[in-house]
Amino acid sequence: FHLAQVYGATKMRRLDSYGWSRLGAAFACIPICSPFLVLGVPFGIWALYVLADPDVKAAFELNKNKDDA
Repeated sequence: FHLAQVYGATKMRRLDSYGWSRLGAAFACIPICSPFLVLGVPFGIWALYVLADPDVKAAFELNKNKDDA
């Protein structure tokens, strides 16, 4: 689980993979899965909230299309 969180966070930072970003954020919301127990839940919820923003989704799509070109 920890590796999925780190991988998802890296993908989120680089706008590489929306799916992995959401998965990493979701794993952070599960207290037993988070390496920082107390901090994982609020940051995971915040990340899911940010990832739900249409502008953020558009940024992932734009980056995906840029890489394909």
